Amino acid sequence: MQMTPEVAQDLLKLMQGEHVSTQINTEVIYPGITDGPDAVFSFLLLAGYLTLDGPLHETDVGTYADLRLPNREIHRVYNTEILAWIREVTGSNVVSQVEKSLYKNDPEKLQTALCSYMMSCVSSFDGSAEGFYHGLILGLVASMCSRYSIRSNREAGDGRFDLQLEPKTKLLPGFLMEFKAASASDKEKLSALADTALKQIDDRSYRTEMQGRGIQNIVCYGIAFAGKEACVKMQPDHARTCDGA
Repeated sequence: MQMTPEVAQDLLKLMQGEHVSTQINTEVIYPGITDGPDAVFSFLLLAGYLTLDGPLHETDVGTYADLRLPNREIHRVYNTEILAWIREVTGSNVVSQVEKSLYKNDPEKLQTALCSYMMSCVSSFDGSAEGFYHGLILGLVASMCSRYSIRSNREAGDGRFDLQLEPKTKLLPGFLMEFKAASASDKEKLSALADTALKQIDDRSYRTEMQGRGIQNIVCYGIAFAGKEACVKMQPDHARTCDGA
């Protein structure tokens, strides 16, 4: 099973007590879970690692359902086994580098970690779509879920942020990330795109949700991708240049 953007986002939702909506295939077998996110969660349902969160919905194109974790014991399995799997497919070293970069407010080190990871693990044909990079980042921050509520594509202020890490204790900083993507041939646009991402966080008041819950220390990142390269900029110190951009 590969860490696709869809799988990464849905696994995080499950681990944080939310439900996922998916098409159900009751005939899926273990080798078939590589066929896509719907097959993955159908298999987990049949194996008892997920349960229905409401009635099945029959449509002309298939059967759909909301799924959730069935109990605390399974939740512990997800928080150990699933996180261990995420670290394995992403690499524990890069996960550690990403966490340290965020806690130290170091956009240059975060950029280096992302570029190094993409250079070694991302195919030339994988990139270009913002959703792909979004899923990549979700996988890299998943191990922080014990200390943060990780939310993706949620409404806040006057729009929808890409990624929010809200601390479960106010002693930790909150993080907001906005992503932009360009084609591999447009690498010279990375710096401007990262600035655009940061400006969007301000213009659309994405901080208001966390601020309303008493989180005042919020660090914002604008991250632009092109092929296997990235440019990371941070507020308030977002005037830094991006090497190789």
